[in-house]
Amino acid sequence: MGPSGSGKTTLIQHLNGLLRPTSGAVLLDGLDLADRRTDLNEVRRRIGLVFQLPETQLFEETVFADVAFGPKNLGLCGSRLESAVAAAMERVGLSFDAYRNRSPFHLSGGEKRRAALAGVFAMEPEWIVLDEPTAGLDWESSIRVESILSGFHGTGRSVLFISHDMDLVARLAERVILLEKGRVQYDGPVRPFFLSDQPQRAGLGRPSVTAAMESFKSRGIPVRTDVLTMEEAEAELRRAAGLGAIQD
Repeated sequence: MGPSGSGKTTLIQHLNGLLRPTSGAVLLDGLDLADRRTDLNEVRRRIGLVFQLPETQLFEETVFADVAFGPKNLGLCGSRLESAVAAAMERVGLSFDAYRNRSPFHLSGGEKRRAALAGVFAMEPEWIVLDEPTAGLDWESSIRVESILSGFHGTGRSVLFISHDMDLVARLAERVILLEKGRVQYDGPVRPFFLSDQPQRAGLGRPSVTAAMESFKSRGIPVRTDVLTMEEAEAELRRAAGLGAIQD
């Protein structure tokens, strides 16, 4: 996280060798991505990078061909390629049989985003790195993308994402790295971050649930304000109601 111009996008482009550092090192399990001898194809198989508005990068005639582009360039072919594409499409909620021969340009905005994600998932990365994964999507599509990322993380793999959506960060993230002018200002758990003054000082704001609970408390309702998600807010409001603190 961080204000515009803080270096977020520049940083993630170093993570699979799209940019090389002019000093220092970028290490993946001890492998230095700045070393010219490093096999970047292997790095890019392990770390999938998804740019902001990835659907604008769809270009093939069919969804199958678009999703297959990455793994095909990594050497997959035949039945292995088809299996990888089918598994990736099903993972993002695009039926392989229903969508494989459709034009990506005739999909809805949310479907295009999921097709672009499938193209990265098809390479079976250990990490997926995303720049504003829900930008430009409606609520329903955003929740679907969030569910896809949670499912990927649930398989034991890692998700790193840039976002200005405080609610998304509160729901999805376990750790926040705050950048400002190319420097790390915070690196730690999400809850202490949002309970500090750093989000406000960085111009980022707070999760809407946290702001709502602070509003309730200012009206005399004895609720905790260190809540970040709707589930936590519901539990806290039920507790307050049980105390008779909330009147009809």
